[in-house]
Amino acid sequence: MDNMDEILISLLHLNISSEEKEYIRLYQNWNKVLNDKTLENHCRLEGLENRILKVSLDHSGWIQLFKMKEADILEILKNDYPSLGCRRIHTVLGRSQ
Repeated sequence: MDNMDEILISLLHLNISSEEKEYIRLYQNWNKVLNDKTLENHCRLEGLENRILKVSLDHSGWIQLFKMKEADILEILKNDYPSLGCRRIHTVLGRSQ
């Protein structure tokens, strides 16, 4: 392990559930899940509650673009992050960063 981030992540992984580990992995790979360079700067993963993913975007236009990709994103979540059991995405207007 070369840096402090890797050390902290490995320590955190000792005391968390598999679902929490899966969420950390999703958070780390969120831009890959989005697969859209323009959305990356305007979209923020806020959390997961009751199997609903909360995402904030900084403008209503970005929310519209996100909604067009939502089905694809849900499919990625279903296939690559199955233990999260994400069944829906809730988008909100807010600060992205």
